[in-house]
Amino acid sequence: MPADLDDTALEALLFPRAPALVATHAPLDCGYLHQEIKRPGMTLMLLWEE
Repeated sequence: MPADLDDTALEALLFPRAPALVATHAPLDCGYLHQEIKRPGMTLMLLWEE
């Protein structure tokens, strides 16, 4: 290990910061969801995956 590597630099190399999360999401189209959930075999889980 290099002598000039301090604790802060070592921690930054071992544990990089996570990327920033997306602050905004697209608004839900409730009319579309209501229409799609009426289809046979459609579940909320399938809609969520889309």
